[in-house]
Amino acid sequence: MEKYFNLHKDCLLIDGCKNSIIHDSSRQIYKLVSIEVSRLIKKGMTTSIEKLKSESESSLQVISILNELTHEGYGLISNSKSPNISGIKKNETNLAHVSNAVIFLNPLVTSDFIFYLSNLKCESVLFIIDDGVSASNFNTIYTSVDKSTITSVQLMVNKNSLANLSIDLYSKLTHLTVFSSNMAYIDLASFTYYFLESKATLAELIENNKKSTFMFSINRRLINEAQFCNPYFVNKLYVDKDGNIRNSSELVKVFGNIKNINSSKELLSIISQEEFENYWFVHKGLIDVCKVCEYRLMCVDNRVPQQRSEHEWFFTSECNYNPFIAKWEGEEDYKSLNELKINSDEYGFSMP
Repeated sequence: MEKYFNLHKDCLLIDGCKNSIIHDSSRQIYKLVSIEVSRLIKKGMTTSIEKLKSESESSLQVISILNELTHEGYGLISNSKSPNISGIKKNETNLAHVSNAVIFLNPLVTSDFIFYLSNLKCESVLFIIDDGVSASNFNTIYTSVDKSTITSVQLMVNKNSLANLSIDLYSKLTHLTVFSSNMAYIDLASFTYYFLESKATLAELIENNKKSTFMFSINRRLINEAQFCNPYFVNKLYVDKDGNIRNSSELVKVFGNIKNINSSKELLSIISQEEFENYWFVHKGLIDVCKVCEYRLMCVDNRVPQQRSEHEWFFTSECNYNPFIAKWEGEEDYKSLNELKINSDEYGFSMP
């Protein structure tokens, strides 16, 4: 009986320019493979292993690759052909809610506003507490968070405000960043959540768009969302230090102020505006360079895409990963797009 290689149902194969990635959403891991291995996987889903071996210059290499993928849990050998390659591809994005909010703590932020967010199914909130802001007020705000359906809290705190926070009482805290910090040492023994100490200023942290594999996340929701939406902008709400409501800190358009919001319905009417959702559906498959990057379904990118035409977008700044040579900035033989004479701007995309 003929045998075939099939990826597991929770695995998705995504091709880049030089490399490919197998996403495993159930185990929340991924495997980087060459384009040649990707072609073998795809062919193996409809072509028997015996035929693959006979068509290859090295039958032992074919068996070795498929055995490795099977042993690592990305696929299995079966008696039937695979029905499809991307079985988890499905648009599951719920647009009628706020999934995450970024709030610059200020006197206008009240417990009522936290409950409005919770009623719109907000799951995660990042609070920014800068110097000069009453950090002790956050203890009151957090009480409302604790009683809400919000599941996770992240804090970006100026080092001068850290002492006024009851850190150990924040049971939903998952990430803590202390910025503008010159502290040489902090005892992390009591910290059960992720901690980051940074000498960077708040502006430098917010504006930073450098990527790394350590920042990438593998989960079913992100993979599904990234195929149809922009994971950074979709369902996001940002409240600046004056209480103004924007889609994100990178966008200047103001849609209202929290001092004028008196119900969840009023908040929903703001995020439901067509202009508020301008960037929600600009996924990486529409953006120059990103569309051929193997990391495109894992990358949450805070750069603001620029529109060239209905289905063509580009970035004015370059990413620190170049998919055309599969190199990160700082790696040996890395070259920027400019050095490779690859151009992406309002006039079009071109490469030698």
